[in-house]
Amino acid sequence: MCEYAEITSIAMFTSFSNTTEPNRPTNVMSYLSKVAVAGASGNLGLSIVNQLIKNGFEVTILTRDSSQKFPPGIRVCMVDYNSNESLVSALSGQSAIVSALPRNALDIQALLIDAAVIAGVQRFIPSEFGPDTSNFNCALLPPFQGKILAQEKLKEKARSGELSYTIICTGPFLDWGLQHGFMNIKEKRTRLYNNGEQLFSTTTLQSVGRAVCGVLMNPAPTKNRLIRVHDVTTTQRKLLSIAREVTGPYGWTVNTHSIEEMLQNSFSAHWQGMQDSESNAGFIAAAYWGKEYGGVFEQTENEMLGIPTMNDDVLRGLIHQVWNQ
Repeated sequence: MCEYAEITSIAMFTSFSNTTEPNRPTNVMSYLSKVAVAGASGNLGLSIVNQLIKNGFEVTILTRDSSQKFPPGIRVCMVDYNSNESLVSALSGQSAIVSALPRNALDIQALLIDAAVIAGVQRFIPSEFGPDTSNFNCALLPPFQGKILAQEKLKEKARSGELSYTIICTGPFLDWGLQHGFMNIKEKRTRLYNNGEQLFSTTTLQSVGRAVCGVLMNPAPTKNRLIRVHDVTTTQRKLLSIAREVTGPYGWTVNTHSIEEMLQNSFSAHWQGMQDSESNAGFIAAAYWGKEYGGVFEQTENEMLGIPTMNDDVLRGLIHQVWNQ
């Protein structure tokens, strides 16, 4: 069942602002303009929906929770993710689908891919938006096996001409990470992995949404490939240094962690069948901050997708914004 949302304001989707818009193709007809989003209620999904709306896409949200509230005018489809008929009905007429499903729900993606093929969807953007899973070491880590399986299925469909795909790698979410992840600016707490000197690529949630828009606005050059985007390449030490400038140097709690030890603990937990976030912490840390896991993107598609890189002043402004929230 599909209907148009009438409750809440689009203001709930706002986030850190950076000004450049995605590059628009000269041929407007090349847009993949009708977009379904699965997993739109989380932080990632909300940011993607916000940018799609801002850039004039016709958005359909797939949800199985009737209590979720979305901006007015958006088409919302109640779906049964275990029903091919339900998914095909919701995806009919869509030119693309974006999956923002959490890692513990990635088994649904296989069903979405099959339904997208039947419904005639042209482009599938899977729930990646994280580490570079094309890196050999990263691809072997247990938490990302669901992503790898989805990639293999999409490549199979692409080879047969049934569906095209784009995989978007972003590194960790910078704005979210400054509040809830590798740092908590409000509480002046941070973790440093291997002393915090490892360069890594990181992207704000807003820029992740803009990358999705850029892909859909440029379907030909982004077809059937993995692309990388980031707002900045930095280190945890540098982020801590800027944060101390913004918040004052005193009162910070800094905990250092060995990625090698964390990996050993995570593998031990994995072999015992544990898959919670604490058990996976070593895998996640290695994927983003390990030396040979592809955490720093040497080449990106920022220019094509209209995503400028941050200089220190912009980065300081983001940290200041988080501190003052």
